[in-house]
Amino acid sequence: PLRREDAQPRTIEDVVSRARRIAELANLAAIRREVELAALSRASEARREAEARLAEIDAERAGARGALAGDDAATLGAAADRFERWALAERARRNMELARVTAEWMDRRAVAARAHGQNEVLDRLAERARAEARAQAERRRIAAQPPDLAPPRNG
Repeated sequence: PLRREDAQPRTIEDVVSRARRIAELANLAAIRREVELAALSRASEARREAEARLAEIDAERAGARGALAGDDAATLGAAADRFERWALAERARRNMELARVTAEWMDRRAVAARAHGQNEVLDRLAERARAEARAQAERRRIAAQPPDLAPPRNG
């Protein structure tokens, strides 16, 4: 982390050192952002899979109801009731799974957004520090030049 004495660097070495430290932090933030985005991607995939499993049970229920519509409902009534109870229980279980993976996805999304924001801020700070180091080096280079022997212009 930056220390208080880094707020106003005095020498070119201080400026360059500060720029390097900020650049290192920016690199770490970029790595963290990539890790968090990968975790978010995995959570998104788990959520899509849970939604698909939930849709499967609804499709099975609709198919079973359609099959019963043409047959003798009295004969198949007991089997249909058992299937419907199973389907409702399975749907409730899959709904709980969807809720769990959705919560994980929401957490991952927030963490990834925070990591992205931190990376953006550190990138801007690193660029500012590099510009400051370049300016400090240019001021030092100009100061090291011999004075111009030409008379000052009045203009």
